[in-house]
Amino acid sequence: MVYTMFALLSFLVAIVTAAAPYCLPQDSCFPSASELTAFNASVSGRLLAPPPYGQVCYAGFFDLAACANLVKNKMNEPFRKTIPAAVQYTNYEFDQDGDGCPVPDTVPSTPLTGECVLGGLATYIVNVTSVQQISEAVLFAAKYNLRLRVKNTGHDYTGRSTGEGAFTIWTHNLDTIEHLPDFQPSQCYSTSDVIAIGAGVVNEDLYAAGGKFNRTTVGGFYTGVGAGGGFIVGGGAAGPLQPLYGMGIDTADVVQYDVVKADGCITTANACQNEDLFFAMRGGGGAFAIATRTYYMAHPAFAAVNTVAGTVTANSTEVYEKMIQELIKHYPGYIQNFTSGIVETSYPTLALSFQIGFQAASAVVQASESLAVFGFLTSLPGTNNTVTADQFPTFNEAYTEVIGPVTGAGGVVGVDLIETSRIVSEALFSTEAGRTSVSDFIISLPAGQATILQLIGGGAVNKVSVNATPVNPAFRSSVGYVDLPVFSTSNGPVTAQQNTTIEALMAQADTVFGTNAYYNEDNKMEPDFTTAYWGSNYPRLLRIKKTVDPNGVLSAPLYVGSEIYGS
Repeated sequence: MVYTMFALLSFLVAIVTAAAPYCLPQDSCFPSASELTAFNASVSGRLLAPPPYGQVCYAGFFDLAACANLVKNKMNEPFRKTIPAAVQYTNYEFDQDGDGCPVPDTVPSTPLTGECVLGGLATYIVNVTSVQQISEAVLFAAKYNLRLRVKNTGHDYTGRSTGEGAFTIWTHNLDTIEHLPDFQPSQCYSTSDVIAIGAGVVNEDLYAAGGKFNRTTVGGFYTGVGAGGGFIVGGGAAGPLQPLYGMGIDTADVVQYDVVKADGCITTANACQNEDLFFAMRGGGGAFAIATRTYYMAHPAFAAVNTVAGTVTANSTEVYEKMIQELIKHYPGYIQNFTSGIVETSYPTLALSFQIGFQAASAVVQASESLAVFGFLTSLPGTNNTVTADQFPTFNEAYTEVIGPVTGAGGVVGVDLIETSRIVSEALFSTEAGRTSVSDFIISLPAGQATILQLIGGGAVNKVSVNATPVNPAFRSSVGYVDLPVFSTSNGPVTAQQNTTIEALMAQADTVFGTNAYYNEDNKMEPDFTTAYWGSNYPRLLRIKKTVDPNGVLSAPLYVGSEIYGS
């Protein structure tokens, strides 16, 4: 269903005034209808003003077929990312007062009569199809001091891509992919083999392009995450090949951005031009410019790829505790046989997904040898397992058949979710006492609480200088990081119980792992986010922010400079 920019007028009265430094739709400073019309013409009619997408289930707008389709697909990631205003975690679709438009879990036989307002969803959205339209939108937002947001797929754990009364640039349709084997970055002398992608390209499409061009690139684990959006500017830490090539933002992996700056200027950032901006956009987040095209280094294809994935389930509490202890005790023995891996634990089950790309035919081992590495788990008395190993001729096939589906199964969307992350140091895993503290932490968690251990550190990640990129220096001496997700069955905003749980988990995790966190995977309750995400690199980032965006045009929660400019 498509809505024009005027379809929303009846909803604007329901928007609650926000205490923010930006001009919102109910404020007298907000652009008039004629000014919005003129802007719409400047972007070829791409301005949208969608009502709450859940209104099809409510009185006055009830459409049984559309409501049934929404209820059926509200947890379907490809479906959600086609909805202009929707984000993947529904708690961020509600405003600070808890107002929004809940989508029911079952199809109502009669229209719902509860409240259905925009809440935390954007008021206006520019569905851009060109870089020039992004420039026009940025200039318009700057002129009227609008609450500007940038959204690709809406995979966002802190709600940075939406906001009450927001004016959003939606980059979803900038999905071009091009292989440039002799690419020369602007004003540089050397050339690189790259795959250049638009801001709307997601991981599965990036990997498919690598398969088509007989190359590999870094990227993320989850299929629908935007490889050309928040994933890369936020650090690009979580992915199958990072220990081999480096984090997504390392110069071995990204060589250039095409960008639109906060003054609307269309330009390029790389190691030879706009160097400070290039530095900031390799892990500093979206506060500096909007990436419209990212140039990923294209690495040689693998001779083969082995995967090991499945679950191990314990038949008692005692066996589960033993299983966790064995997993942590045997590190780093098993990871040395793989490029990276993810382990998710929640009593009574441990799920794992590991992979290795062989760079030479002489290094290839049989899939059975990779499976044998986890014999200490699969042969543990009192357990049942579904762990299997496979070998594939290309990385894209391994990703399509195993890595993507396995990690995607854990990437639930259309739900109420907050989480915290903590970087896990090599030092912690280097001693028996440290490993014991990690296994004790996992075992002590309440029933139903998941722990996701992303083993994406070491190798090339840890060979990069701590100040070469903005990410927290702790990443450069890590084994990866741990996620602690907290779900709710609520169809509304974050619940008080979720807040209480996440606060307790953060305090408990801090005593084991410390307070360093991953910018892309955390929550708004982080007490000292500038130190947690960027550590000693933050002062430089803030100086760059004040230079490239002195008026705070690019804003969002937990952004560089949000403590000054607001969000």
